[in-house]
Amino acid sequence: MKFNRYIPFNFKWTSRKAAAAERKLAKERECMPLFAAEIAENQPSLDAIRSQRESYFCQREIDDRLQRAKEWRHARSLLFALPYSHRAVIRFWWNSHAFLNHEPHYLANMVNRWVNFGVRPSRCQIEKYGDRLQPPDFCAVDAFTVAIKGGEL
Repeated sequence: MKFNRYIPFNFKWTSRKAAAAERKLAKERECMPLFAAEIAENQPSLDAIRSQRESYFCQREIDDRLQRAKEWRHARSLLFALPYSHRAVIRFWWNSHAFLNHEPHYLANMVNRWVNFGVRPSRCQIEKYGDRLQPPDFCAVDAFTVAIKGGEL
């Protein structure tokens, strides 16, 4: 199946980020000038802010990857709950679609629309891609054809 690869992104601490953090600390001190010395004592250093943001960034990246993997597993479980003939058509439609962004929520949406709303390839798509895009029971499929295991779509 086609899918968009996850591209890792490295955290970069730039001079602009350092300047923005310094401005934020200065604004906190300037909002109460009488307590500026006490506020400055309690404020973290730029190195502490940098390490905190870097650790948050790394944890967020791990969480995003885990969530994406969970979404893929869910979408594929919805797909594999369908009969083989329908699954083959959806997979061919998915793999041959040129403009579709190959993300997990799009696959889950495609299966959901197939099962619940009877959305099928258009006549133009069938003419373009051939009979592989037309399921054997194209007209006989309705929302009650398949019982999805594990809840709703």
